[in-house]
Amino acid sequence: MLSFTIGLDIGGTNIRCVKLSASNEIICEAHQPLPDNLKDLILVVTDLIVECVFGESRDVIKSTDSVTDEFEVSDARGDNAGSVNDSAVSEITIGIGCAGTVTPDGTIVNSPNILYLDGVNLKDEISAALQKRNKSKNKLPNKLPNEPPNKLAGNKLSNPAVENPNNTLIKSVVVKNLVIENDVFTATTAELRFGKDVNDDFIFIAFGTGIGAGRVIDGKQYRGANNFFGEVGHTVVTERQDLPVCGCGRVGCFEQMASSVAIPRMIAEMSQHIPKGATVEDISNLASGLKSNNLKTDLTKSLSLSTEKVDRQTQKEESKSKNASHEAFEIIDVLTDWMVVGLKNIAKICDPGLIVLSGGLMNGIILETLQEKIAKFEAAEFPPIKLAIHNQLGGAIGAALLAGLSNQN
Repeated sequence: MLSFTIGLDIGGTNIRCVKLSASNEIICEAHQPLPDNLKDLILVVTDLIVECVFGESRDVIKSTDSVTDEFEVSDARGDNAGSVNDSAVSEITIGIGCAGTVTPDGTIVNSPNILYLDGVNLKDEISAALQKRNKSKNKLPNKLPNEPPNKLAGNKLSNPAVENPNNTLIKSVVVKNLVIENDVFTATTAELRFGKDVNDDFIFIAFGTGIGAGRVIDGKQYRGANNFFGEVGHTVVTERQDLPVCGCGRVGCFEQMASSVAIPRMIAEMSQHIPKGATVEDISNLASGLKSNNLKTDLTKSLSLSTEKVDRQTQKEESKSKNASHEAFEIIDVLTDWMVVGLKNIAKICDPGLIVLSGGLMNGIILETLQEKIAKFEAAEFPPIKLAIHNQLGGAIGAALLAGLSNQN
């Protein structure tokens, strides 16, 4: 029987999925944007699981193929594992990290950035969906074409294992176990397991659509009395009452000031020159253009113009582009100022030996600006700070690891 572990990270913007071998190699990785409703989210999650199990691309959302072979969902003991011929079975364990507060039974109590998940038992929904999913005859490849499995840092791995010797025809997939956890908790698990220079006392902070934290004390992850530790994004950092109400129901939350959801508001408040609908990447590109004085590149990226159009408009738009660059950098300056405020609060409250940063905002000029600001403080005010080893994939990898560990308990 083939055995794999699947890990998913359901964040406020994207859903990422990885398949790990028994030796914790990444065999397959896939991702899709977060849908705007529960029905499509469940469909995307199950499609990503299918894609990673069988190592093929599928038409996500519209995948309604009528096929013959099926998934079976077992309990943690794997009661259904012997119900079909072992040579035709792929046994998988699934771990899912989801943004929001999660109970041990898989219920999403509150997810401020994915409101349609509030009160949903995600474990039951996905289990039911997997039981309905079928799969036509496919051969699981030994590895993806021209792409050997990635090796996770920290593991001593032998020659990459042939995961499916003889290309055995997979006739059924048995889901041995399904575990749901908070997404930052799972990302912290990956850092604890594989992170470089990580001590046994650190706090993990993810800056993305929202802001969340994971805590490690004496080498063990801390959950809190109610399993809800880490919602630092919903601590109030400003008394401004003109801000939109946060998804948690409060006003002035940390993530309203320092996550990607803050950027559109900042653009509306501060911009005269930045194009309407600019993305985080656009803002970073504009600010980078200011530092490099590369106005032609800046204009191309920010206004989505072709090189030919830029050549004709460079002189005409140069002043506008320069102003836009200044405003973009000002937005990043304000955003990172608030990041520093929140990180200082967390450091004062938790007194960690290390802060690990992660998330979609932790790259490029935003990360560089934040690091420059933190470097100006005395060592006593901030513990050492590092970037997570698996940044974007950490949540999915950690979810897979936790699911694998649950099988041993």
